[in-house]
Amino acid sequence: MRGKRLGFSLSDIRELFELYDLSKDEHKQVEEFLGKLEKRRTLLEQQREDIEVMLAEINFFATQCRRVLAGGNDEKKERLA
Repeated sequence: MRGKRLGFSLSDIRELFELYDLSKDEHKQVEEFLGKLEKRRTLLEQQREDIEVMLAEINFFATQCRRVLAGGNDEKKERLA
């Protein structure tokens, strides 16, 4: 369950279990796990950067839409006056 919470795929988790079953070398097991953790961290950091860029774009366009809507309301008020 811990592997799933860390975002590892089922095949990654299976590989880790197989490594523990087949290898008596704890050092190798820990190195393998550390490698998988580092790959996962790199992926998550890239996803976070991508999300931050997308959120900034969403905020930019939402602000533009609000300005258009606010400007549209001002123009209607002027026409009615």
